[in-house]
Amino acid sequence: MDQNKRRFLKLMGKGFVVLGSGVIGIPLGACQRDPGYQALADLGDDLLTDSRVEEMTDGEVDAFIAEVDARAAEVLGDSARSPVDGGEDLDTEGEETAAPDEQSAPTIPEGQHVVETMPSLGSNPNPRSLEDWTFYVQGEVEQALEFTWEEFNALDKVDQVINFHCVTGWTALNLETRGVPVKALLAMAGLTNKANHVVFDCEHGYTTNIDIEEAQKDNVQIETHLWGAPLPDQYGGPARGRIPDRYGYKSGKWVVGLRVLEEDEPGFWETKGYSNTADPWTQDRYS
Repeated sequence: MDQNKRRFLKLMGKGFVVLGSGVIGIPLGACQRDPGYQALADLGDDLLTDSRVEEMTDGEVDAFIAEVDARAAEVLGDSARSPVDGGEDLDTEGEETAAPDEQSAPTIPEGQHVVETMPSLGSNPNPRSLEDWTFYVQGEVEQALEFTWEEFNALDKVDQVINFHCVTGWTALNLETRGVPVKALLAMAGLTNKANHVVFDCEHGYTTNIDIEEAQKDNVQIETHLWGAPLPDQYGGPARGRIPDRYGYKSGKWVVGLRVLEEDEPGFWETKGYSNTADPWTQDRYS
């Protein structure tokens, strides 16, 4: 077991996983007002090597993952079939029991395990109403854009089925999402010849970043619907960034706008020691 992962999980276990009151909160892709953020910031930039962060044994890691799965199932239960009621049917029936040599067995990155219900990650303590919601595209663009919720929701959307890989080691399969392609938004604004990077700005100052090539992939979108229903607040609604080919912390929740930049600007977790590229297929977790 990778030492950095053990330390990360120990850190999470010491206050950053909230197991109680009927919810599970993991502040990946959440907002900086979550209670864990200040404690995390107090550890400084070298949190992965800080001597105050105790290592987990392999057994503790396994127990932690099992507890997250168990609590997710307990919390979501039958409501997992309704995103509006607080859960998601991940449509993985038979996936985990399939024989390894069967074609139907899921292919997931090394170091990941499949969950049947997806935990609710983080919280947004002061969500904006749809009447107050706006979304912008600005920076290295020919024409800055700004949308009300009504205007944004009227844009053409694309349906897709994706897999979601959390940096903590779990994967949710076959999520049915709908949203506005980031590629289309960037085309509407028009890119200057200095457009090299895109930052997703989210509620309460949370940010994450990708390069312009990743941003223009067909499967990168501003997600507004999950399983055919409006995206619930607890999963980042009314809109979140969705970058399926990267670890989940790149898919910022409660997104409010895009900034197109010439120079890279690492986001919240990227400045705390997590990978700037976040490729799950190479287990690219840490910088």
